[in-house]
Amino acid sequence: MRNLIVEVILYGIIVLGLLAMLGIVKQDWTLNQLAGYLTVLITLVLIIVRRR
Repeated sequence: MRNLIVEVILYGIIVLGLLAMLGIVKQDWTLNQLAGYLTVLITLVLIIVRRR
């Protein structure tokens, strides 16, 4: 159950990061860039965790 909550939070961050990368969320350009890099990192982590 706890893992499910963590996954939902991670996927939420990924969605926000993707939106920021696409430029839909327009607040601060550096914030968008940071969100983009975080999205890539979290996606890689999830792929590695899934393969185990």
